[in-house]
Amino acid sequence: EWLLQFKGVENPYAKACNVLGFQFDPTNEDERPEGHPDIHLEWVKGVIKDARRAKTLYHAAAELGDTGAQYSVGKCFYKGVGVAKDLAQAAAWYRRAADQGQAEAQNSLGRMYDDGEGVAKDLAQAVVWY
Repeated sequence: EWLLQFKGVENPYAKACNVLGFQFDPTNEDERPEGHPDIHLEWVKGVIKDARRAKTLYHAAAELGDTGAQYSVGKCFYKGVGVAKDLAQAAAWYRRAADQGQAEAQNSLGRMYDDGEGVAKDLAQAVVWY
């Protein structure tokens, strides 16, 4: 029944994987994943936090084109959630989402250019992405 809420949504499998990844992600304390205000999370309450499972679900959704999930994969690499911390991979995933207009990824990529984390410090690029 939980999956029925994605009926009629573009790319429903990707959206469902992203929402489930959000629920497994131990770094999330929000009640709803960004960009999904209509999702009924009561179906997944009580999910045990599992960083590897979260990253796996985010990655599946990201490969299917979900920009929120692409941002979340970047965040996993940035923070070392479910994977080894890898700032270059974080920047690459943020860039993938940022190129498609995902605001959180744009801001995160700008910050990485500003600080020289995972990319060469480049204030001009930071300004572009902020």
